[in-house]
Amino acid sequence: MLDSIDQLIQIVLNNGKQIILIQIAFTVALKSFTLIPYWFLLVSISFGLIYKYSIRYNLPNDWTELNENDICLITGGSNGLGLEIVKNLLAKKVIVYNFDISPSDHDHAVNFIKCNIGIEEELKFELNKLIESLRSKNKYISIVINNAGIRDNRPLITLPSDRIHQIINVNLFSQIWIQQTVLNNHLQNNPNGKLSIVNMSSILGTFAPKNLSIYCGSKAASIQIHDALVQEFKRHEKIRFLLITTGQLNTSMFNDVIPSRLWFAPIVDKDYLSNLILEKINTGYSGIICEPFYANFLPSLRCFPMWFQDLCRYISEIDDKIKEH
Repeated sequence: MLDSIDQLIQIVLNNGKQIILIQIAFTVALKSFTLIPYWFLLVSISFGLIYKYSIRYNLPNDWTELNENDICLITGGSNGLGLEIVKNLLAKKVIVYNFDISPSDHDHAVNFIKCNIGIEEELKFELNKLIESLRSKNKYISIVINNAGIRDNRPLITLPSDRIHQIINVNLFSQIWIQQTVLNNHLQNNPNGKLSIVNMSSILGTFAPKNLSIYCGSKAASIQIHDALVQEFKRHEKIRFLLITTGQLNTSMFNDVIPSRLWFAPIVDKDYLSNLILEKINTGYSGIICEPFYANFLPSLRCFPMWFQDLCRYISEIDDKIKEH
């Protein structure tokens, strides 16, 4: 039995050729009676071609797959999605530097750097120290994964100023500081080398529930910065940007949120998402990963009348899920 619309879509994508063949058989068998199967066949072929094109679009002509020569800087790699990404990187023999406030059980295999990335001076000091150390060995960061994030369930009017600064610094400014520093170093010292930058955002950055105003605002800004950077570095084929906008993950960050409407909005599995991210990095893909399926269309809701947006909020129960602390 299907648990979600995402499973149905995955079945269709995995069996696309067989579905087309069945449609061709129906079209031929019923051509004397109706043209409806013919039009369905044309639509299916069109969607299939668009899907194939979207997968191959914007892939670089010359890209080296992940190997022991790659060096990754990841923030928040000690738990949750970040930890799963670290495990997958280690399986590819990638050298990993984890910027986090506490180590994980896997940090014996990675280079753990204790750092509060929400403090600009501390982050820039540790980052510049790492870059200088690598440069002295003629080595350079080839993967950046801005994964760390925090949230607070309180309404805007009750959030203390220092907490607002902390959320924005960790979720947004740390991404800006890291990208500025790494990109400048890359352009000056390793212009012909490859560089993949992955920024973790959230689908809530496009459609915010109550009690998450600052969190959602920081994620919205991350999305816009990604869009601008993609255009600014369009001519640099070996610099790739990957944006992740997901719904609820099965990690501790949102384990207090009881999901509903799981058929339309299933929980995103961190193992699945980490594998997908590594797959995209491995091929040099530049673009956006939207998971689950509804995340591909949720941003368009902002273009609809307010009554329709309110109806979607009511049906999804999005504003009832984040309880005020």
